[in-house]
Amino acid sequence: MAHLGYLLAGRSGYLQQRNWVQICLIGQLQNNLLEMLRKLGQQIRDLRGVGA
Repeated sequence: MAHLGYLLAGRSGYLQQRNWVQICLIGQLQNNLLEMLRKLGQQIRDLRGVGA
């Protein structure tokens, strides 16, 4: 994820066992936040080779 420009911290065993990602939003939210998260989800699926 780092090479895509996202920093993931706290790589807990709990999240890894469930193949989950936790997102923390800090600061002023942008209007396009949901679109950004949708694109991030697609990038993750692409990396894992999962269908659209």
